Amino acid sequence: MKNIKGKSPYRENIRGNSDCVFFEQADGLIPVVGEHVHAIRCYDSLSIGSIMHNVMYVKPTVGFKIKTLRKVPLTLPEEVVNDPEYTSFPEHLAISNIELYNIRYTESTDTSELGAIVFTYNDNVVMFYLPSYNSFVCGNLGWHEHYITLFLQNVWPQITAELNLEKIDNAIIQDITKKKVEVLIGCDPEFELTKNNRVLKADRHIHVTDMYHGPIGVDGASAQIEIRPKPGTPAQVTRNIKKLIKTFSSDYEEYDLSTVGNKYPLGGHIHVGIGTEYSPDRELISLLDHFVGSATIEMSGTARSEYKHLGKCRSQPHGFEYRTPPGSVFMNPGMAFITMKIVKNICEKYFNEGEIEYDDSMSPVVQDYVNVCGLTKKQAEYFLNTCRNYTPTKSMRASWKMPPAVKKATALHPVELKFTDGWSEYVRNSIANEFEEFETSIKDISIYFYMVTEADSTCTLCVEGFDLYGNGTPVIENNILEVGISRNFAEYGMTVFQYRNLGSAIRNIITSLEDEE
Repeated sequence: MKNIKGKSPYRENIRGNSDCVFFEQADGLIPVVGEHVHAIRCYDSLSIGSIMHNVMYVKPTVGFKIKTLRKVPLTLPEEVVNDPEYTSFPEHLAISNIELYNIRYTESTDTSELGAIVFTYNDNVVMFYLPSYNSFVCGNLGWHEHYITLFLQNVWPQITAELNLEKIDNAIIQDITKKKVEVLIGCDPEFELTKNNRVLKADRHIHVTDMYHGPIGVDGASAQIEIRPKPGTPAQVTRNIKKLIKTFSSDYEEYDLSTVGNKYPLGGHIHVGIGTEYSPDRELISLLDHFVGSATIEMSGTARSEYKHLGKCRSQPHGFEYRTPPGSVFMNPGMAFITMKIVKNICEKYFNEGEIEYDDSMSPVVQDYVNVCGLTKKQAEYFLNTCRNYTPTKSMRASWKMPPAVKKATALHPVELKFTDGWSEYVRNSIANEFEEFETSIKDISIYFYMVTEADSTCTLCVEGFDLYGNGTPVIENNILEVGISRNFAEYGMTVFQYRNLGSAIRNIITSLEDEE
């Protein structure tokens, strides 16, 4: 059995308050001591009159005398002490006779002594506590992350136990960590675009204002349809997905969406929103992989090979993105809702520092999804049965209860491409790729590409990314569309953006001819 104690994301992201003063990595002290002190301050000049209550002073200049009330030895676990890479770190902190590492002393202006409880390691002083102020004075604990992770994390529980130290009301992280974390769910699943059961390259057929950020568009490779519903609860996001599929079905009545994924890789990325950027730790990722990733990853198509991995996460300004699930988890409303519910419930339990116990030695069963993920028994059974018996969805319109795609009986024909001499083979192939899937109702139409020698970056058509040569009016005679491109582009190539825009402009011209017939 594995037992995980969740961690608040805000504990890691908090950067103190207005009374904190940091240097180097000292803000990393907050997750360790932030519940017991109001502020962490570095490089202060301390006199008895300037000491504040509930503060940890790091590397200060000290201008008063210390009266040792008692000494308390600290210990470290054997695995820390015996680690050859880190053995020296606690010793760097410990200088004998109250001469703390990098603490600077000035001539005392006050003859009185201030009582302190002195904490030592290997008979060397590492920190002292001022009971009358509930404050600490220590050396350069923030100088290196290992001072915090290996030394302070291990000794701080000893210090708090010795002092019977309680959490304070105005602690650095008190108000934030006691606030319940509520997760906002989002997603941007990818699907193959199909027409008459033929998979098509999305950007050649979908025309929207903002392809890469709008609610319906294409992914970064431009081959897959990507939908971006508004975030919310799993139920709200499921409804928002259905609205987008309804819009797609209305705007593109001849097309459908598929989760097969054998031609283009299809991701089902799920976004977790907590209001701040967050990089999930190993334990949270392992939970998501155990209950979602491992169960769904084989629902990926063959084209997802290089993206088909567990543990795929990416931080985002709103939180993070879990990228392991395939697009097929959004194959229908039930599967979409349940998958997002699992992610939401796991993250909320973890972020609210709940205790999560599960058997990591075997695949989760129905009761695990009920106990850990908050599913009903019926939902858990449906999720597992769908994953085990998955069949790719060739029609998202059907699985989301939309009218079927309209099939037009018009005969379609490919276009013929012709080039003058001198074009590089790579350029010819790149242009041809833009017309790989393009068919028109106009029979025997061809596109004739020739070189324009008068300039280096021109095109005879008005195309974004090119300088216009001529008036941009298409020349179409005897079913031949003539397009001139500068010799520089013909011989040495173009950008992906230019190939894409050139192909789109020409396809739009031919489509407009269809409408005239």
